[in-house]
Amino acid sequence: RGPAPEARTSDQNEEKFIHLACGPVTTAVVTQGNDLYLWGYFNDHAILLPEKICHLPGEVDQLSVGNSHLIILIRIMDEKTGTFSRRIFTYGRSKHGALGLGETETKATALTRVSFFDNIDLEHTEGGFQILVTAGSTASG
Repeated sequence: RGPAPEARTSDQNEEKFIHLACGPVTTAVVTQGNDLYLWGYFNDHAILLPEKICHLPGEVDQLSVGNSHLIILIRIMDEKTGTFSRRIFTYGRSKHGALGLGETETKATALTRVSFFDNIDLEHTEGGFQILVTAGSTASG
């Protein structure tokens, strides 16, 4: 046995993490300022320290991690009505349609809104190994 590895830190700012989700080999966090960070093994490459992926377009209600994809439930304000609605965004690899975008080829995608759910009052979402599951109700119940 050799000496224990030294602890390393990233150049991460001091913002607090407000959402944390772990998948089979990936960890994702959202900061107080709505920035998305990932580390682990994602889209066929290792991310050894937290890496900022993007700034999210609204306040996150829920974050789920699948095998190589993320499902994020984001609260967005409608500029015309001043009301908030929840929208599903996905990020990652769309193998087997995991992102809900109609893709079946293995293809990496940027953060994308899943418009299929726009008329549903979403309450919950989960990401499995290669699946997206949501729960909510339509205007008619």
